[in-house]
Amino acid sequence: LGSPHVVVIQGDRYIDAGALVVSPTQGILPPSVLQVTGHERVDTSVPTPPDEPLVIVFTAKDEYGFTASPVERTVGVINPCAPNGERICRVAYLGSRCSVANACLADVL
Repeated sequence: LGSPHVVVIQGDRYIDAGALVVSPTQGILPPSVLQVTGHERVDTSVPTPPDEPLVIVFTAKDEYGFTASPVERTVGVINPCAPNGERICRVAYLGSRCSVANACLADVL
């Protein structure tokens, strides 16, 4: 489920789309067979380096011991305001969440 590559804005909440395990003989398997490793909790408070996204790995094993091939999802956390020397504001102003002259509307009110 979901995209194998996800980009999240710094400070936004990340909710993983999850995974679905399907057996050719048993159909859809219960979530209890799914194992998640890597960055199970994605910290969006800090941007990830451009070439170093967080990696979440999904694997599964059915009741007969058959193991599925691992599936990875990468999550990059970005600050779209940083290239301009600005910061992300909690409240958008004129459609942008980037500060202007490093000030946010909420700072002024």
